[in-house]
Amino acid sequence: MNRVPNLLLLFVLMCTMMVASCKKDPEVDIIIKGCKDPLGDNYNKDAEEEDGSCTYQKRFIAQYDVNILCGAATAIFKDATMEITSNTKKDRVNFLIGSIAGDITFDGVITTNTIKIDTIIQDLIVNAKNINVNFPDQNVKADVTMQSLLTLSDDAKKLSGDMVVKIKSNEPITINGIVIPAGTSVDDKCAFQGTKK
Repeated sequence: MNRVPNLLLLFVLMCTMMVASCKKDPEVDIIIKGCKDPLGDNYNKDAEEEDGSCTYQKRFIAQYDVNILCGAATAIFKDATMEITSNTKKDRVNFLIGSIAGDITFDGVITTNTIKIDTIIQDLIVNAKNINVNFPDQNVKADVTMQSLLTLSDDAKKLSGDMVVKIKSNEPITINGIVIPAGTSVDDKCAFQGTKK
């Protein structure tokens, strides 16, 4: 007879222990991470913590009216047109410059307000006179190296900066029967200005 109250007491004790062991999880604050820069393509107005994911391609993507003032390289960029498009790498954009020398395509590394260009365009057709004024008026294949840091204006409408250009012939050039070997080069510095259309 004593056994029933003992079992009942044991049952109540076990239930009390089970209820006591079921602790409530502490409340966890969920912090929303994301791009907090309003200039970013992927700006998240709800983000509470910057996670380094900001991308800026959209600030640069457009067609541009361009004015590229050079010395020897002027003819390459005469009456040039330019378009900047997206790249699969979110820290880069693609350039397409239409020029008298043909279409020039390359990419550049972007930050919030700049594009860094460091590229070599191989076998571009250029006039030999652009390499040296004493050379004949003939087209030759040349490698064109371009290096620049272009800056986007605060209103995101103008892109400008200096551009260092090197033109190196890939073909020999003949002047009055004298052969100038391939590899002759000229360095130039250009002032670049582009305005979004």
